[in-house]
Amino acid sequence: MDLVKEIQESVTIQLDQKIKEKNIKINFINHIFEEHCWVNADKFRLDQILGNLIDNAIKFSLKNGIIDIIISDYDSESPEHYAIDDDDQSQFELNSSYILIGISDRGKGISTKMMPNLFGKFMTDSGMGTGLGLYITKNLVEAHGGRIWAFNNNDGIGSTFVFSLPKA
Repeated sequence: MDLVKEIQESVTIQLDQKIKEKNIKINFINHIFEEHCWVNADKFRLDQILGNLIDNAIKFSLKNGIIDIIISDYDSESPEHYAIDDDDQSQFELNSSYILIGISDRGKGISTKMMPNLFGKFMTDSGMGTGLGLYITKNLVEAHGGRIWAFNNNDGIGSTFVFSLPKA
């Protein structure tokens, strides 16, 4: 699958109305969005992953907010850039055969209560939804041989979700 094309389609087709309703600006951070980026993925499942993560970023963004989306090759020399700690690294070995996708918002961030079980079943802090979205997303990413994690942004505003997919 061409990851760039799938992200652009998710934003312009799947989520366009929600983006317009909140007047959200989507920033594609790097030049890779002008190229192709091939990953091994099932189109339908990849659309679910992207749709859920970008939809959550929209949901937790303020009106007139900004969402940043970045695609990059995993650089094993600088994992701290992607907030992978030693414990996480030992559980899942990322290497240069993976692409990382980050989706960052400037919303309320992830509460300390939610963080330990963020990807668990029926976990929600928003008062809406079933709390299954991130659980399903995690399972879909892992079924593709990838990994997903999240963290609050360093500036204390919003959060970032990062997931990996194997390069094609």
